[in-house]
Amino acid sequence: MLTLALNARVGALFILPVLIFWGAWAFRGKSLLSMRFAIAAFSAVLLGFILNSLVFKVASTLNAISNANFFYTLYGLVVDGNWATIRADYPEILQLVEPERSHRVREIAMEAFRANPFGLVTGAMRAWQQFLFKDFVFSFVKSSRINFLLQLSSLIAIVNCYRQRQQPISSLMLAMTIGILLSVPFVPPWDAGTRPYAATIPLFSLFPVLGIAFLLKNGMA
Repeated sequence: MLTLALNARVGALFILPVLIFWGAWAFRGKSLLSMRFAIAAFSAVLLGFILNSLVFKVASTLNAISNANFFYTLYGLVVDGNWATIRADYPEILQLVEPERSHRVREIAMEAFRANPFGLVTGAMRAWQQFLFKDFVFSFVKSSRINFLLQLSSLIAIVNCYRQRQQPISSLMLAMTIGILLSVPFVPPWDAGTRPYAATIPLFSLFPVLGIAFLLKNGMA
């Protein structure tokens, strides 16, 4: 279901391989990793992508390209802009039709990356900075005070999960955190706000709940 949701609105896709790795580690038994779990989980994720591809082919127009926005985002990251920067820098692409437009955007983005590969690093740092320190994660909550409390309780949850990382739930929460953070540069906050994170917002809500539960548990102890 998570795979289908992330295909319906492309978002924190890196959470999928991270969760596969977590499951292979968590259910490893006496082995280094559980290959049975890894194969089953990978197959389930792959099935989600295949189903999305089939639906896309049936429901989309003939020249439409799936996930074409990725290279718009990549170019914006590399040149310190946003997804629309490539349109301003290369207005001639607007005269092209699909699939030629997407192919040209991909060429331009890859040329920009090859010319300045470190730009991807600075772009990623910019995305993480805004995601973590600009009240973005819970920006759908309008109250600044509640937003701050949600962030604080989430931080408490992450710290507590790290301390108890040998427990399955704690390690799962840490794995989700890593997967989301790895995804942030490719769905940067300035491009589409929280919309790309629609599939993972329910996961975000688990962190403040765990943080509050931890505080209540220790307060009652």
